[in-house]
Amino acid sequence: MNNIKRNLNFFMRGFSKHSLNHLIVLIILYVLINIFSMYENAVETYYSRFLFKYISAVLNRISSLIPLSLSEIFLFIFILFIFIYIILFILKLKKLKHKVFILGFLGSSLYKLMCFLLFIYISFMLLWGLNYYRVPLASYLDDAEMNDENVAIVVNMLIAEANSLKSNIKNDTQIHNMNLFISIFKSMNSNFESVYNEFSFLKGFFYSNPKPIFISKLFLYMQISGIYSPFTGEANINYPTPSYTLAFTVSHEMAHQRGIAYEDEANFIAYVANYNSKDLDIQYSAALGALMYCLSSLDKGILYNSIVKNIDKKVIDDIKYISNFWRVYDGPVSTVATEVNDTYLKANAQSDGVKSYSKVVNLIVKYRLSKTKLLHQLDIH
Repeated sequence: MNNIKRNLNFFMRGFSKHSLNHLIVLIILYVLINIFSMYENAVETYYSRFLFKYISAVLNRISSLIPLSLSEIFLFIFILFIFIYIILFILKLKKLKHKVFILGFLGSSLYKLMCFLLFIYISFMLLWGLNYYRVPLASYLDDAEMNDENVAIVVNMLIAEANSLKSNIKNDTQIHNMNLFISIFKSMNSNFESVYNEFSFLKGFFYSNPKPIFISKLFLYMQISGIYSPFTGEANINYPTPSYTLAFTVSHEMAHQRGIAYEDEANFIAYVANYNSKDLDIQYSAALGALMYCLSSLDKGILYNSIVKNIDKKVIDDIKYISNFWRVYDGPVSTVATEVNDTYLKANAQSDGVKSYSKVVNLIVKYRLSKTKLLHQLDIH
């Protein structure tokens, strides 16, 4: 028992040899941020619609000065830093022969690690993460009962639109390259004007253009088509993905850039932006993406079978192409990446984890039914 107390004392000496002021300040900030996050109306008013817009504008102005992805560069630097730090930590530990010095060194290292993790968490929350606790987008949409009948109504709309758009697309190709990526993001800023018309609070002061990911192969094996960096304000796109999903991905990451944190809500904003586009290819991306999500939410029974038979063969071919494309990159890396993403989402108020992406169906159904209801009212008058 005495040995344990003595060892603990040596450990705490190493821990407390630093000024505890830094750790105390970081803990206080951590607590205050978490208390603030409990009040969604306050988060919406004072953070998402006010403070975040200024933070976002500064980050985006800085990142726009460099055409390369800053977040990719920082990721490499961070990995290198961690690797070097671990090597130096092991070498230092080997040099220390006496238990007193070893325990003191471990205590000091724990203090630094705690400060580092708290600093990263606080920075993440202040730069973007508090958006997870804003007022949900669903509260701005008309209420509609979520059942198979209503989903089927919207699915039939999407099928009709996808079939029509597919037949009218002139340059029908699945070729995915940098030129396609550039043409999509150039038109996307104007597409977001339709989003601002319906959700004006999402309009900010300045947003940098989406940037391509250059270590694309690694991200493909991780099943990642795009990623938003809260520390740089960048929307990063893995552009060598199927062409008819690229516009949806770009819009999704741009939604994150505008303070939409939840994955289903980012998918919904992507749908609204693409649905209202003047570009047929981008409209098709909206219809196809929404159709795939909605079909997956239906029970595979009589209703499902009666709906699916109405899908044009060319549209089905596109769905198969997208599915086969990602199947090539399925494996251990994607499994680990999915688990990491699932854990991250659950840690940030998304209890459904990676399944939260598909919750966009509720938002799309409410949105389309409300639009149909409005058009019907206009026709009557």
